[in-house]
Amino acid sequence: MPWCTGEVPESMNRMVFGPEHECYVEKTARISGALEIGRYTYISENAVMIAHSPIRIGSFSSIGANFHCVTHEQHPTQFPTTFPLSDILGLGTSHGGVIGLDRNKRVTQDLSVNIGTDVWIGDSASVFGGVTIGHGCVIGAKSLINRDCETYGIYAGTPGKLIRKRFPDRIIEQLLDLKWWDWSLAEIHVNLNFFETDLTTFQGDLCELIARPMKFVSVGR
Repeated sequence: MPWCTGEVPESMNRMVFGPEHECYVEKTARISGALEIGRYTYISENAVMIAHSPIRIGSFSSIGANFHCVTHEQHPTQFPTTFPLSDILGLGTSHGGVIGLDRNKRVTQDLSVNIGTDVWIGDSASVFGGVTIGHGCVIGAKSLINRDCETYGIYAGTPGKLIRKRFPDRIIEQLLDLKWWDWSLAEIHVNLNFFETDLTTFQGDLCELIARPMKFVSVGR
């Protein structure tokens, strides 16, 4: 879909934060709270993201349908009941029925979620509060992520486990140094060769693939 040229699907809300900083959220998604979304990231249909503590998503990330991330959702298990008595019965408990919130929904424990840049999360995946997902990760469909995920790892399962790395470590190090996600749209457009290179077999230096800055040209939106 050529979103960068202004053609956004009718099902999407476009959020514009300034030049070259916009993102896309399906209208059926339920999002609230302290949510930060990087440029050109999209969130698919029926996602639920409730950020009592911040949920931060980097740029160029792809969030699949039915994604579930509520920062404060885990019920305490050390008391006689896990039921939220304060919410349902108005009982004056010291907590709000979930870990990290008091009965007035004020945050008592920071459980921020940090999802990096160029992350692909498959359909119906869930992420627990307090988790960090590194740049370039792939999260398999229906996975449950309850611990941190290292950069450019492929994770799947319940709970999610590292299946393999996307690239050799030397390529990952170069990608993290390049930070292509910070490039301007003009720089991205003139570097098609870079974006079409199979990095699982590439043996050289990534800088060899990059167009020189003086070759950058203005690209119309």
